[in-house]
Parts: sequence; structure tokens; C-alpha cells
Amino acid sequence: MSVVSSFLNRRNDRISIDCLQYLGAAVDAAKIEIRRENNNQLEIQGKKLILCMSDEALEYAKFLLEKFIADGDFSPPEFCSFSRKNRKYDTQIFFLKFSSIESDF
Repeated sequence: MSVVSSFLNRRNDRISIDCLQYLGAAVDAAKIEIRRENNNQLEIQGKKLILCMSDEALEYAKFLLEKFIADGDFSPPEFCSFSRKNRKYDTQIFFLKFSSIESDF
């Protein structure tokens, strides 16, 4: 959470976060890159998810993450809509608690 807080406090305009990519039967290392932009856009480059986010979307993400830490669940799970290059419709992003993966290791 400190990386996200630092980003929200405008110490930098881009951060990269290590994460896991779940592909149905397999889990693999991946990255999420968050960029401060005026518009909310999503791009996928290999194992990297790039989220270009407005200040408003970043503040809402912070609110949902803080609420998750306090409550242990995301409610509401809906987060934001992101446009994608060469796509007719926006991509909807939801925050979900994913705990079943722990039993697989």
C-alpha cells in the first residue's frame, strides 16, 4: 500500500507492481503498471497490464483498497471503466478477493 500512497502523493507519475496472473489452471508472475493520465485507458503488453488512470480513478482505487484492508472484502466490487485501443466497448474492472489460490500452493 505504501507504493500506491507514494504514487497518490504525486512523487512519481508511473509505478510498477509485481502481481500474479491466474490463467485457469496456472499462476504466473506478472506486473501491473499504473500511469497518471487524464483519461482511463487499459493496455495489455505480454504479462503486463497497463492502467492509465485519472486522479479521480486513483482516489477511488485508494478508497476501495483502504476499505478492503479494514473490512476484508470489496464492496462494491465495481471499480472503473477503461477504454482500449481498437475496441468498441470499454473494459470494466472489478476488485475481488481471491483467496482460493492459497490452497493450490
